[in-house]
Amino acid sequence: MAARPAFQFSVLDLLIFSTVIAVVASFADGALLVLLGWGVVFWAILWAWRWGVWYFRMSLALRLVAPCFARGRLWMLRLLCGRDWVVWGLSHHAAELMVAERHDIAIPLLDEALRLNPNLPENWRNRGVSKWHVGDLQEAESDLSRAIALDPRIDDAQALRGCLRTSLQNWSEAIQDLTSSTPYPGGEGFCAHCRGVCYESLENWSEAYDAYVEANQLNESDFSAAYMVARLQACCPDASIRDGEKAVANALRVCVQTGWENWATISVLAAAYAEVGDFESAIRHAETALELTPEAEKAKVACVAEQFKRGVPYRIEPCETWSAGRHGGDMVERAAPPE
Repeated sequence: MAARPAFQFSVLDLLIFSTVIAVVASFADGALLVLLGWGVVFWAILWAWRWGVWYFRMSLALRLVAPCFARGRLWMLRLLCGRDWVVWGLSHHAAELMVAERHDIAIPLLDEALRLNPNLPENWRNRGVSKWHVGDLQEAESDLSRAIALDPRIDDAQALRGCLRTSLQNWSEAIQDLTSSTPYPGGEGFCAHCRGVCYESLENWSEAYDAYVEANQLNESDFSAAYMVARLQACCPDASIRDGEKAVANALRVCVQTGWENWATISVLAAAYAEVGDFESAIRHAETALELTPEAEKAKVACVAEQFKRGVPYRIEPCETWSAGRHGGDMVERAAPPE
């Protein structure tokens, strides 16, 4: 959210302040004012006036920005408070709506705030996040890029853009963002997961595996990272990554975590059993997965089951890395961006 504007005197402020001084002087004895010191009186009144007006404008901006915006009367609030306070009020109200996940309402407020002052990177960042939530990914990337251009040090904008670029399948650009930025608070696991998806899509298996392991360690309650770890342990084309016994253990844990209702995790368990040579268990779990598989994926799963019947383990094909990663459930492509 944009910072509160600092107090600045306007011509109207100076006129009112001069009137206050004149009224005080008319009721006070000149000698008394000399004794008290003109400087003390002046600065006392100045600071009282400054903070009084500052608080008054902040209160007006907080209370009136929503109704004035809804009625198309922001010009009235701008006349009372000034442009900067109107922008702050719009930004503050938009941030509250974002927390309440009402991003479709927050976006018009941020549009107006950016029209009044396009130089606040926080508002570009927030509008980018809101547009990500409503599915406007290209515009979200543009807004986050604008925020970074205005202030490269802005909190988490580059990490957010890296996650967003993963959703857009801009792998190299996403990796650059994710490796050169600090993850947003609470999003360390998600950022590592996104990095893993990017590396896998570029067939950099070692980096992908390390990223998935990191994501799983950072957020063990998120089954998707554990699923990706087990998947590479069972099916990775790079033999140095495969470890059938660990794949079985991890896949079993993920299946339990998902209540044995996720066809993709059960498919990985089947592949893990095939990797250790237990094709009977592999076929049984592949057939279970097939019963849960959506129609669009049944042919692929059935083909893999037939492969197990021939005693052949499964290997990830380069063209399927992104789609296979998506099948884990709460994967990057469909994951909601952070608040």
